[in-house]
Amino acid sequence: MEHSNGDRLKIALLLVGFGGLATGLVLHVAGRPDLAQTVWFAGVIPVLAALLRSLCTPPSASAPVITQTSLPGVHPK
Repeated sequence: MEHSNGDRLKIALLLVGFGGLATGLVLHVAGRPDLAQTVWFAGVIPVLAALLRSLCTPPSASAPVITQTSLPGVHPK
């Protein structure tokens, strides 16, 4: 199965997010809440940056558009 660059970015962001969450949790339980906070912050920044980028980027022309004629059971008049 071949992955596109967009898929790889999503997987990387997921791993960074969960990795930061898990590492911060381990540090917090180990008695290092100051370091845990830093790790949590570092794990959230790339995910938030990607989210903001996707929200600020207009949809591509090739993105599927749902129209009234493409809905099942709906016929144009």
